[in-house]
Amino acid sequence: MAVPPIVIKAIATAATDKRTWEFVVMLIAAVLMPVILCVMSVAILVTGAESSSVSLLEYSFNSEELPSGVSEEQRQAVENMRLWLGELDEEITEYSDSDSLDVNLVKAVFYCVNIGGEAVVTQPYADFLSCFEDRTAEDLREVLEDISEQFPEITITENQLSGIRKVYDFLNEMEVSDEEIEIKSGEPGQESLYYSDCNPDVRGAYIGHLRMDFGDGNEFWSTWWENNSDLKTEQFRSELDGVRNGLRSSGLLKNRRAMMSYCSRHTNLNLGRSYGFKAETENYIFLLRCQPGEGYDCYCYCYDKRELQQIQLQEQSSEPGMNLSL
Repeated sequence: MAVPPIVIKAIATAATDKRTWEFVVMLIAAVLMPVILCVMSVAILVTGAESSSVSLLEYSFNSEELPSGVSEEQRQAVENMRLWLGELDEEITEYSDSDSLDVNLVKAVFYCVNIGGEAVVTQPYADFLSCFEDRTAEDLREVLEDISEQFPEITITENQLSGIRKVYDFLNEMEVSDEEIEIKSGEPGQESLYYSDCNPDVRGAYIGHLRMDFGDGNEFWSTWWENNSDLKTEQFRSELDGVRNGLRSSGLLKNRRAMMSYCSRHTNLNLGRSYGFKAETENYIFLLRCQPGEGYDCYCYCYDKRELQQIQLQEQSSEPGMNLSL
């Protein structure tokens, strides 16, 4: 069937009309704007403000005061998320089949679908939680399909999917058991191990150290100084992050005031104007030299436990500075 000339002329006119294209662009922007805003929100809250080395993601999952450099929009987003996560925690506790839930997966998805504006998933959360029963991170796509059925207004993009996985990994890294982050007093004779120029005999086990500072008192800045790159494995990075995050929540590394209080109340190794503590995991030893308010607030010297043990075994006669009670 031939197209009438008048129709062809109308199409050609519309295709070359500036106002028509402006309308099309505005229509596309209106449709995509919610997705764009959601992706931007994930990026902002995961990476954090330039003024703070602690991401806004981390602030959303703790009660620390936000630094002054955070914008009002970011501050409001974090405060809203804290409120909603508190409500979610209460319902998870009361949920009839809470043992079947991967709580970190629940929170990661909840975080990523609700940030950046009004809550999409609101109380009661029973329908939302039901999508996670007996599901693991490997079932994430199936979980999201169920959520989309329960909440048609939720559309998960690939970028959001990646964001959910990053938040889930972050929450898992934060989970360090009390046994893993038990803080002990440093031991006499080990003083040199709390400094960069440690005993030359043990430098083969010395991975590097983390230099930390609380800024105005409530911020958290850290810089890594490397000694042995061969020992800086993924496992080490994961355990270091776990210890750091665990101590951030347990008090010693929460802020300057908390560190001062902890040092004054707990037995420690006297390092002159500093306080010596030790934390251990299965594979590593972390020696913390705390000096709140004196230059940088804390140094954490990291040693590979197995390498240190091998060095000790090679020593025919043990020296006092070498005994780490492995």
